[in-house]
Amino acid sequence: MSTGPTQHAAPHEAVQILEGRWTVRGMEESYLEVCELFPGERHLVCYATSQNGEEVARHMSIITWSSEEGCYLYFGIGSKGSVRTLCGELDDGVWCFTGKSTIGGLAASVRVVMTPFEEGFRFLEQHSPDGETWITDSEFDYIRLEGEA
Repeated sequence: MSTGPTQHAAPHEAVQILEGRWTVRGMEESYLEVCELFPGERHLVCYATSQNGEEVARHMSIITWSSEEGCYLYFGIGSKGSVRTLCGELDDGVWCFTGKSTIGGLAASVRVVMTPFEEGFRFLEQHSPDGETWITDSEFDYIRLEGEA
């Protein structure tokens, strides 16, 4: 599957573009994320594993279209206790998810933007304490592993 813009007959079909095996540029030996369509092909379920020395972290996420919310829902959990729910949209191939989070004990708005390029997606995560000033928390390239197009 390509990572570029695609027209879909139904909103839930758009999550199929994220199906496959992924890594992060520069972390190829220590990060793997596998995303599969849930039976019925309406939801994408992803399992990620990252290793830093002896420490292993795992994450699970679900991305799906919600007709009730009118957006793509991202629900993620992590082995260190993280829980996150975001609401997103897909515009010309660019995924943008937004929501609320607690950062350093303070409420903040968060957004995650995934912009396609030939090898995968540029991932940008930011937070804003005031809804106007955005602070970058992480930025990296998700790369689709060979044979996964």
